[in-house]
Parts: sequence; C-alpha cells; structure tokens
Amino acid sequence: MARGSRHDHKPGRPYGSVVKVVGIEACRALFARRPQAIEEIHLIREVRVEFGDLLTYCERQHIPCRDASVAALTQLCETPRHDGICLIAKKKPLASVEALIGHVDRNRGPMVIPLFDNLKNPNNVGALLRVAGYFGATHVVAHGEGVGLSMAAMRTAEGAAEDVELLRPENSRHLLGELKRRGFKVIATSSHAKRVLGEQPLPARAVIMLGAENAGLAPELTACADVVVAIPGAGVVESLNVATAAAVILWEHWRHHHKADPRPAPHATSRGRS
Repeated sequence: MARGSRHDHKPGRPYGSVVKVVGIEACRALFARRPQAIEEIHLIREVRVEFGDLLTYCERQHIPCRDASVAALTQLCETPRHDGICLIAKKKPLASVEALIGHVDRNRGPMVIPLFDNLKNPNNVGALLRVAGYFGATHVVAHGEGVGLSMAAMRTAEGAAEDVELLRPENSRHLLGELKRRGFKVIATSSHAKRVLGEQPLPARAVIMLGAENAGLAPELTACADVVVAIPGAGVVESLNVATAAAVILWEHWRHHHKADPRPAPHATSRGRS
C-alpha cells in the first residue's frame, strides 16, 4: 500500500478544497457515503483491523495511506480527539436552496427544518447536525456568519454531516417565505417568550429557528416567526446550549408527528462516546 503523501500537511495551513475528517464514526460515514472524495488516509496501527475494508478500497484506488503515531496524528489534526484516524477528503459542498425546495415539494408529510443564526462554534454546529439527523431532519439552514463543515464540526456530528444537508442561503427571509407558501409554520425560540413549548403540538411542517446563545435570534428572523416559544425549565440558568435546545424541540416535534420506534437511530452507536 502506498505510503507517500500527496499533500504537504502542516498544522495551521489552509486546505482549500479538502478537509481533515477525524473520528471513527465520521470517517465511517464518509467512506459509506462519499468514498470517491477520499484523497489520503493517516492512521495508527491499532485501528487497521477496524478499517480493513477502507484500506482495501484505498489500495485498489491507489489512494495513499500512511501509518502514523498518536503524536504525529495529533500534530497533523491539531487535536488529540482523532480516534487514531484522519482522512483527507474533498469538502462536501453546501446544499442549494433549490435542492431544499425540491425536497420539500417531493415530500408532503411531516417535516422539520432547523435554522440556526450566527453559530460560530464548530462543536455546536456538529452537535446540531447530529441532533437533526437523529430526529430525521434532512436539511439544516445556516443564517448569517458562522462556520461550515469543519473538521471539528464533522467529528462532533458523528457521521451525521454526511446525511444531513447544510445550506447557507443568501436571503433567509426569502427562503422562509417560500417554505411558508408550501405550508410550513416558522417557530422561533426565545427564553423570554410567554408561550411555552408543549402547550400545543408543533405544526407537522415546521421551521425551528435557534439563535446564538448570547445574542439570540436576529430581529429580522424573529419578525418572520408565526410563533415564538420558550423551553420551560427551573429558571436557575437563562438558556440551554443551542444543540441541547434543538434536541428538546425536535423531540417535541417527533413525538407528535412520528410513530414511536424503539429501534436506535442510524447513527446511534454502542461505543458510548458523547
């Protein structure tokens, strides 16, 4: 198997059209969904047995593979949270508004679309994608400034970044208008709202808007909302982490509009990692 490297990898160097994908679940999902995107693999010997199928594929496709020590992999990835493997792969392109609208038009049943505003922490982005995937959301909308599918976001998503489409529209208000014309209700979240989540079922087709933890939702987005709700709590702290809030609200939508299913979601894992 090839041992050379086609990329001059140095910590902190921009990668342009490629991204480092780390973590067992994220790498597994990438190999399952976009194997043609893989350009290079770095891994420690201890995980070779677990990735035998990936290594066989890389050998057949003449994709370079390099054995690495834990220290070398940590330096390459600029994080110790790599699970012993790093794939260098073409970045997954962001989805288009047209693709989302097409999906909405083809699927008439219950549907939830999370929209987050100015989310700059990649771990929060990844956690939100994981929550969205767990509860069956196929698209997540990013409004304003924020990070995309970075290495940290993809690792935290535990594979969901390959199944959930992320899009960043040029005009979120226009997109919300298009979705409203297709029967969606827009739900904004605020810790100061008088209406409490759970008082009434969420609409079957809903956009759930979540703001950054400090600033909240942008006023222009709140103005588009049909309903503003708060998640009830003990009142000891003002708000939840954005991904945690998303989990609460998407569960509330799921329990009203989907049959109970005791089976684990596709990305549930027995490894017990958080």
